[in-house]
Amino acid sequence: MCFSAEISFSAGIALIGIGSYAVKKVDSQKKIAFASVPIFFGLQQISEGFLWVGLNSGDQQLMQELSMYVYIFFAQVFWPTWIPFAIWKMEPDLKKKKILFYPFLIGIAASIQLIYSLIFYDVEASASANHIHYDIEIQRLGIHQVLYVLSTAIPFYISSLKYMKLVGTILVTSLIISMIFYFYHVISIWCFFAAILSSLVLLVDAKNANPKDI
Repeated sequence: MCFSAEISFSAGIALIGIGSYAVKKVDSQKKIAFASVPIFFGLQQISEGFLWVGLNSGDQQLMQELSMYVYIFFAQVFWPTWIPFAIWKMEPDLKKKKILFYPFLIGIAASIQLIYSLIFYDVEASASANHIHYDIEIQRLGIHQVLYVLSTAIPFYISSLKYMKLVGTILVTSLIISMIFYFYHVISIWCFFAAILSSLVLLVDAKNANPKDI
């Protein structure tokens, strides 16, 4: 998350608490992947908290490197696969479930592409204007961004579950706002919005208790 280490740590702890509660409240094992989304966002934000500490201290190179790669793993590798998988897993409509498998495959492709980039290209993180900028070589190609958005946004609109389209619309709107006003820091800023929005899993779960065929 942007702004400061304190905010990142606080938000991370809060999100882990929200996610733990959501997982505890699910009425089907098929919902666990989706309910656990805030937990992973919490871990992601805590890793950025450690990155802030490393960047601000100037002499914590190992902490800086490890926390940067953990954050990038969650932000760019994990979510394109986990989000479509979680929505596919809990989808009760068999026809839509088959369709949802395709964004999942797209997400896997996006994740593999980013893993390749992390292995063979340099990644850098720098702090400016109370935000962290992540410089990733593959981001300049444009292909990964397209696959990323397709895999993380489309499943919300395909799903038959209540309020999923609303969550997807808010997510896409936050991306547009981030790109317009914070393009240079879009990875960090959009993850800030997405982390906060992850608490909406409680709404989705509450409004879809015991849906048919789950």
